[in-house]
Amino acid sequence: FTTVATGVYRLHIMHTTIKGAGTWKRDLLPPARSLFNLVKKLPKNEDITLSSVSDSLLTLKCGLLTFHVRMIEGTYPNYKPAIKFETNASFIIDAAALKNAVLAVEPIAKDDRNIVEIVTHDGTIEVKAKRDGMKEPMRIMLNCSTQGEKKSTFYNYKYLLDSLNVAPASIVHVAIAERPTLITFESVPGFEAVVMSYAMTR
Repeated sequence: FTTVATGVYRLHIMHTTIKGAGTWKRDLLPPARSLFNLVKKLPKNEDITLSSVSDSLLTLKCGLLTFHVRMIEGTYPNYKPAIKFETNASFIIDAAALKNAVLAVEPIAKDDRNIVEIVTHDGTIEVKAKRDGMKEPMRIMLNCSTQGEKKSTFYNYKYLLDSLNVAPASIVHVAIAERPTLITFESVPGFEAVVMSYAMTR
């Protein structure tokens, strides 16, 4: 079972194995808001059953509750090419440490179109932000495991936080290419996030 959500600069994918689901294959396109509202109403620790699927309606059952979700007409964008790319640099770090570093430079990033810069070195990364009028950027240095070339990459800090909030207590793997960056977590197998970087220089 694969769940996908995407926008212009980010993509989240979750692959989940469902016991006893069989080998059937079906692409479903429900409205995201309907699913979010459904999840809020679901009782905890209850199994969800996919009761029926048609071209226009998805029916789910959970305990005594039955939910009907009307499908969106159309075809979902082909997201698979976005997660297949050659990596120029990568690092492995505690997700909480990276999140805290991004939050530390957030006040500066907010004044610079939400831009943060991550620079990979040998055994360290720098998280930086700089607004107009600053001679030097605010920078946070973090020790971590790194591979590949030294690379400077610019992101919208909010998109990074959205991905890091998936598993803030986990070890995170960050693989950086020319534009896309792939984020995965050791504690959440099956999850992949792609955040697109900005083409700019400082």
